[in-house]
Amino acid sequence: MKIISIKDLSLKYDEFEVLHKISMDIEANAVTALIGASGCGKSSFLRCFNRMNDLIPNSKVTGNIKFKQYEIYANNIDLAFLRQKIGIVFQQPNAFSFSIYDNVAFGLKIQGINKKKILDERVENALKEAAIWDEVKDKLSCNACSLSGGQQQRICIARALATNPEILLMDEPTSALDPISAAKVEETILFLKKQHTIILVTHNIEQAKRVSDNLAFFMSGHLIEYGVSRDIFTQAKNKDTKDYLEGKWS
Repeated sequence: MKIISIKDLSLKYDEFEVLHKISMDIEANAVTALIGASGCGKSSFLRCFNRMNDLIPNSKVTGNIKFKQYEIYANNIDLAFLRQKIGIVFQQPNAFSFSIYDNVAFGLKIQGINKKKILDERVENALKEAAIWDEVKDKLSCNACSLSGGQQQRICIARALATNPEILLMDEPTSALDPISAAKVEETILFLKKQHTIILVTHNIEQAKRVSDNLAFFMSGHLIEYGVSRDIFTQAKNKDTKDYLEGKWS
């Protein structure tokens, strides 16, 4: 079942076209990986889903993205609501310099949720979903920045999950982590897709092979190939896709 439908999406920064007429559907409760060389537009594409590109001066989007019944680029869309439903985790762990508890509760408090019982429950559930509850349950008052990089990234995932998003955007969430920490994040991604839709930008072809259900290959702002991951990895239809997956260029 599709949860997002993209039709003829283009993005420009000033006169430079970053994305050109992208059309595709995103499947619910699946991991969709976006791959391609640096500068191909995959991270810019990811930021279209929660309109983070609006923060970039002189950016212009044409085309359409529909999330369930909502037109994401409609003039009357509530951006706070949109970003509650579509959370994001960035490349570098960006834990705030306050307690683990307050990091995870941050988005909830912005929404006006202040009852301790509700906050306690949502924080605990988010930390469990992010597979870090057992590691931090006895030190929730400790500064989140005292944790390892991998732990901080899972705290950031928990913070995004606390607002109960339907979709989680992940922009190279393991690129700054050591292999053991990256493996834990990958395990978390596979667990999360049971309840959430994951859209993942990655440069790591092996990671895409391990965790993704669907794969989209971008090149120079164009969507070159999109389909079931195992099909593309075993028999890509496009020569550029095949060459990229075989490491002939990056």
